[in-house]
Amino acid sequence: MKNNKTPIWVLIVVIWIFSLSTNPFAQGLLERSFRVKVVVSAEEKISGKIESYIKRELRSLADVTIVEEETDYEISVVAIEDKLESGKIVGITLSVVILDCLDPLLYVIPIAKFFGWTLPGETNMTGFREKLGDFGLDRPSYILDEHWLRTGSYRALRSICEGIVADFDTEILEGPRKLRQEVGEILKTEQKEEK
Repeated sequence: MKNNKTPIWVLIVVIWIFSLSTNPFAQGLLERSFRVKVVVSAEEKISGKIESYIKRELRSLADVTIVEEETDYEISVVAIEDKLESGKIVGITLSVVILDCLDPLLYVIPIAKFFGWTLPGETNMTGFREKLGDFGLDRPSYILDEHWLRTGSYRALRSICEGIVADFDTEILEGPRKLRQEVGEILKTEQKEEK
């Protein structure tokens, strides 16, 4: 299934980047990797395996960094053993939720720049985030991007996790990757024209 929706933050980032085309912070946003957090809720004996398999696959993606804070995306997995009435374990089911981080900085800065407002501490993003705290906007919020249900045998656990990351790569990250590339090309063209 092809994901054709464009998150609102992507559109805001485009506006922001156009308004800040010579700003090193905006250019850094284009160059930085996608920051992904992995959260697994399962019985102890399989929780570590699932987390390890998913993180291993994520590390193979050149533009992904695994983090615990300040995320762009969160991959949240709940795993449950599939049991017969007799108690025999016959497989495993994974509920996978992809959360998209909406950082207030991505809204406030482009709007302020559009209207030509000077923001306190805007050269220091940590200081600026603290100022946003005065208005209750110092923390990102998350929206549901995707939900997948995967099931299989214990022996297939690794390939199930590989499939989760493959789908995350193509269905979630591919659109923002293309957008970053297009905006990067526009910025290069604008910088050449300014010289």
